Amino acid sequence: MYARLTTIVFAPTEPPDIAATIYEQIVPTVQEFDGFKGMLMLADLDERRLAVLTHWETAEALEAAQPLLEGVKRAETAFRQVESHDTVRLYVAGSQLQI
Repeated sequence: MYARLTTIVFAPTEPPDIAATIYEQIVPTVQEFDGFKGMLMLADLDERRLAVLTHWETAEALEAAQPLLEGVKRAETAFRQVESHDTVRLYVAGSQLQI
């Protein structure tokens, strides 16, 4: 399995519930991508940092989704005040998640 981790730091002027709003807006789009296996969105308790971890069945699925995911990221951050953002692609060496 493969993953893509995007972190975004929002400006103090953005609302505190920004993570929930973004999650609701992007899930319907992202879950339709071929090879998509899941998503975990984390909001920092002390700062304005958001981390989005998407899981992909294959490296090829992740690679094919890259342009679409970048478009989603641009669409969600273009009209918001963002201090920084970063994206990395990863190989999932192990996973155990029960929610």
